Amino acid sequence: MKKWRTPIVLALVLLDVGVIGVLGYTILNPAVPAAPAVAEVPACAQIVLSSLPPYLSPAVAWETDALTVKLTAFYATPEPPEESAQLLWEALDSLQRAAAVGCTLPPKVTLLLQAHAQTHSLSHIARLAGADITAWAGGTLSEAELSQRGAYWRVSE
Repeated sequence: MKKWRTPIVLALVLLDVGVIGVLGYTILNPAVPAAPAVAEVPACAQIVLSSLPPYLSPAVAWETDALTVKLTAFYATPEPPEESAQLLWEALDSLQRAAAVGCTLPPKVTLLLQAHAQTHSLSHIARLAGADITAWAGGTLSEAELSQRGAYWRVSE
């Protein structure tokens, strides 16, 4: 082999070894997938969620003009009991805790409880003003006055 070919052959050998090394590294160490993006839950919604029992599968949609708190209860009876409507007060208690730490409730608040039994389902829906809930949480409005100011629906399914 001529002297001027030796450096070229050595350079090509080094290039081949480098390419094979990179390919081997890529095959043996697959790229780690990026961590999935996690949506942050606002602090006030976290307070409401943490105040509700997990077995009710609480869900909160807190927007600037409306707040919806949804609860789902399951019963091992043919019909859901009428007392299931009392679970709406659990949702109100959680909103009271949020108001106590300074969360400003939106003007429209909807509380939804879906009670599922073996043969039928029942939905209890309460629509209240955020200012009324804040007044009730602050002690300037009684439970009876809060109930009278709100609207309530019961839907049997």
